[in-house]
Amino acid sequence: MKKALFILFILPLLSFGQLQENLTGIWKGDRSDYYVMIVYNEVDGFQFSNISFVDGDLVKEEVIEEKEDYLITSVWNPDNGYNAIIKYTVINENEILCEFEGGSTNKTTYRRVDLFDNGKYLFSKN
Repeated sequence: MKKALFILFILPLLSFGQLQENLTGIWKGDRSDYYVMIVYNEVDGFQFSNISFVDGDLVKEEVIEEKEDYLITSVWNPDNGYNAIIKYTVINENEILCEFEGGSTNKTTYRRVDLFDNGKYLFSKN
């Protein structure tokens, strides 16, 4: 019985730890000029920032729900009035499913952006 209670308590913690590990990073979808940067720390939890180098824009998302296998955020861009609720679900270590409702209603796969290649930045400073 104690073993069963221990397993029931530990499994959700392990799953949530995997969500933190797998969701943290920089992501990009094919349909948007925005990159999504997701970071996590124990004090502030998840933090989301959307960056567009095309529009020169930085927009924050607010986490409104956290579960062990997905996160839901709210985003509002005051520059263009865009707002949406976004559900993020990890597909694998390099892909997440983003389900949008609001300003646009769609599902799209975002892929992890790798900034390093053999320890060097992929983007040149030139």
